[in-house]
Amino acid sequence: MKWLLSYMVRIRIKLHEGEHLDFYCPLCNKSLSSFEDHINLARVIRMNAEGKKAHIAFSKIVGEKCTYLIDKSEVKGFGPDSPGYKNYWDEGPEY
Repeated sequence: MKWLLSYMVRIRIKLHEGEHLDFYCPLCNKSLSSFEDHINLARVIRMNAEGKKAHIAFSKIVGEKCTYLIDKSEVKGFGPDSPGYKNYWDEGPEY
Protein backbone atom coordinates (compact mmCIF):
# COMPACT_ATOMS: atom_id res chain seq x y z
CA MET A 1 0.00 0.00 0.00
CA LYS A 2 1.35 3.43 -0.94
CA TRP A 3 0.52 6.53 1.04
CA LEU A 4 0.37 9.88 -0.66
CA LEU A 5 0.06 12.79 1.68
CA SER A 6 -0.51 16.29 0.44
CA TYR A 7 -1.51 19.23 2.56
CA MET A 8 -1.20 22.97 2.74
CA VAL A 9 -1.29 25.11 5.83
CA ARG A 10 -1.52 28.87 5.66
CA ILE A 11 -0.43 30.58 8.82
CA ARG A 12 1.52 33.74 9.30
CA ILE A 13 4.48 33.43 11.58
CA LYS A 14 7.55 35.57 11.98
CA LEU A 15 10.87 33.77 11.86
CA HIS A 16 13.94 35.57 13.10
CA GLU A 17 17.42 35.16 11.65
CA GLY A 18 19.40 32.72 13.78
CA GLU A 19 16.32 31.24 15.47
CA HIS A 20 16.52 27.48 16.18
CA LEU A 21 13.48 25.54 14.89
CA ASP A 22 12.30 22.01 15.64
CA PHE A 23 10.87 19.79 12.89
CA TYR A 24 8.42 16.89 13.40
CA CYS A 25 6.85 14.26 11.17
CA PRO A 26 3.27 15.32 10.37
CA LEU A 27 2.09 11.69 10.55
CA CYS A 28 3.68 10.31 13.71
CA ASN A 29 4.90 13.52 15.39
CA LYS A 30 8.42 12.05 15.75
CA SER A 31 11.23 14.59 15.95
CA LEU A 32 13.37 14.93 12.83
CA SER A 33 16.33 16.04 14.93
CA SER A 34 19.60 14.45 13.94
CA PHE A 35 21.67 14.64 17.11
CA GLU A 36 24.18 12.04 15.95
CA ASP A 37 25.16 14.50 13.22
CA HIS A 38 24.70 17.84 14.96
CA ILE A 39 22.12 19.47 17.22
CA ASN A 40 21.45 22.08 14.52
CA LEU A 41 20.52 19.55 11.82
CA ALA A 42 17.29 17.73 11.03
CA ARG A 43 17.18 14.58 8.91
CA VAL A 44 14.75 12.76 6.63
CA ILE A 45 15.19 9.59 4.57
CA ARG A 46 14.76 9.73 0.82
CA MET A 47 14.11 6.61 -1.22
CA ASN A 48 14.51 6.74 -5.00
CA ALA A 49 12.57 4.74 -7.60
CA GLU A 50 15.03 1.84 -7.34
CA GLY A 51 14.56 1.62 -3.57
CA LYS A 52 17.97 3.08 -2.71
CA LYS A 53 17.91 5.04 0.54
CA ALA A 54 19.78 8.24 1.24
CA HIS A 55 19.57 10.65 4.14
CA ILE A 56 18.89 14.35 3.68
CA ALA A 57 20.13 16.57 6.51
CA PHE A 58 19.25 20.25 6.66
CA SER A 59 19.77 23.17 9.02
CA LYS A 60 17.24 23.98 11.73
CA ILE A 61 18.62 27.51 12.02
CA VAL A 62 16.60 30.24 10.28
CA GLY A 63 18.72 31.81 7.55
CA GLU A 64 21.41 29.11 7.55
CA LYS A 65 21.61 27.68 4.04
CA CYS A 66 22.96 24.15 4.16
CA THR A 67 21.63 20.78 3.06
CA TYR A 68 23.45 17.44 2.80
CA LEU A 69 22.79 14.34 0.75
CA ILE A 70 24.25 11.40 2.68
CA ASP A 71 24.54 7.86 1.37
CA LYS A 72 26.81 4.93 2.16
CA SER A 73 29.66 6.15 -0.02
CA GLU A 74 29.67 9.94 0.26
CA VAL A 75 28.36 13.15 1.75
CA LYS A 76 27.47 16.00 -0.60
CA GLY A 77 26.96 19.45 0.87
CA PHE A 78 24.79 22.12 -0.76
CA GLY A 79 24.44 25.79 0.08
CA PRO A 80 26.87 28.49 1.14
CA ASP A 81 26.83 27.45 4.82
CA SER A 82 27.43 23.73 4.22
CA PRO A 83 31.22 23.83 4.85
CA GLY A 84 30.47 24.76 8.47
CA TYR A 85 29.44 21.18 9.29
CA LYS A 86 32.02 19.38 7.13
CA ASN A 87 34.06 18.08 10.09
CA TYR A 88 31.15 15.91 11.23
CA TRP A 89 31.60 13.65 8.19
CA ASP A 90 35.35 13.47 7.63
CA GLU A 91 35.20 9.94 6.25
CA GLY A 92 31.51 9.58 5.49
CA PRO A 93 28.87 8.17 7.80
CA GLU A 94 27.99 4.50 8.11
CA TYR A 95 24.29 3.78 7.52
